[in-house]
Amino acid sequence: MKKITYLVTKIVVSLAFAFSLLLLLTSSINMKSNNNRLYAKQLITNVANDAGFGNLSSLFASSGLEDEMLSPLPKKSEVSITPLEVYNLSSTYKKQGKFSSKDLKLPSKTSGEKFISKYITVGINAGLKRNNEDVKNALNLYQLVYYALLLCFAISIILVLLGKRFAGITAVLSSAGMLVGLLFASEKATTILDEILYSGMKVTISPNFLTAVIVVVIASIVWEVVCHNYRKTQR
Repeated sequence: MKKITYLVTKIVVSLAFAFSLLLLLTSSINMKSNNNRLYAKQLITNVANDAGFGNLSSLFASSGLEDEMLSPLPKKSEVSITPLEVYNLSSTYKKQGKFSSKDLKLPSKTSGEKFISKYITVGINAGLKRNNEDVKNALNLYQLVYYALLLCFAISIILVLLGKRFAGITAVLSSAGMLVGLLFASEKATTILDEILYSGMKVTISPNFLTAVIVVVIASIVWEVVCHNYRKTQR
């Protein structure tokens, strides 16, 4: 009976680790805008200034065309992306050196949304180009962390299947490290957006990231207890 319990626990814990990894890769990182029109106006001004058309931007605003174009925009919006999608985006940028509106999952249902999405894309690509080397280094680091996360979970699952104690250590450390890293990065991103765009934007992460860490910790503790007790019966 204890052997059956041991084998069942081995399978359940392995599946729990795989489920946690799936949560970590597919849970959302959200960017919320509380005032799209204000953000859009600021972005248009920034992009125009960067391109040397500051006077044209002022004329566009004073003519009333800007308000008319931006009026269809919803007051608030939210864009979500997952760590897996960030990895795919990093690969796209390394190949193409820029992003499209489709790559960034920007809204394009109305003419106003298409207009502002185009400006957002131009603004993002211009910012990335200005800091090209730093961006490439950051993307390389992200991909390295991504692979390390996969490797750590693969090691934990393999060690569980081999019946090794403390098999969950690598999964616990990597998942907790990712959670802390995302919390820090979201706060940093919000600060940067506040400085270069406007204070109505905020980056947050899904509670599912915390859920993934909790599942890993519980599964690791259960495995340790069951594995320890099973070994005692085998002596």
